Amino acid sequence: MRAVVCLWQWWKQRNEVREGGKARDPIDLAYIIDNQGEEFLKLNWKEGKLKERRMAKWRKPTSDVLNINSDGAFHSSTKQGGWGYVIRDHHGRVVQAGAGGADNMMDAFHCEIIACAAAVGAASERGIMKVEFEIDSLLLKSTLQENSFNLSVMGGVILEIKNVISRRFISFLVNYCPRECNK
Repeated sequence: MRAVVCLWQWWKQRNEVREGGKARDPIDLAYIIDNQGEEFLKLNWKEGKLKERRMAKWRKPTSDVLNINSDGAFHSSTKQGGWGYVIRDHHGRVVQAGAGGADNMMDAFHCEIIACAAAVGAASERGIMKVEFEIDSLLLKSTLQENSFNLSVMGGVILEIKNVISRRFISFLVNYCPRECNK
């Protein structure tokens, strides 16, 4: 799987540089290749896993926990992106929401991290202590739970997110919720 992802990233990088874009640092590419390969394997490991993934449903958090959903979007030809988040209570009522645009994004993962940072910052500023975070990116979930991206270009933002989480929240749970779970 890593070989396939490596070839894909190599081809993508070649096209971006050919179109006048900036080449990525090889260390960053290695992190992306490694983590995307793992993510693809997790998504397609067994047929049973795929069935579980499709049947996932949103569930209400307990009454003392707030649910945060964040997401990012990326347009590769313009390098522009967008981000958004929603904080909801256990009844599903919106407590706070935010969205914005971003220029000079590197990729969709960059937009996902910006969305996560905005959501974590907003929850922290509101004094929220217990959070159940829902995201549709396995790569972002592993980034928040592991130290695999700390040395990447986005490492500073990732470390700041983790710092806010550890200092401001009593409870912080990350759930992977694919896009289909909201249907």
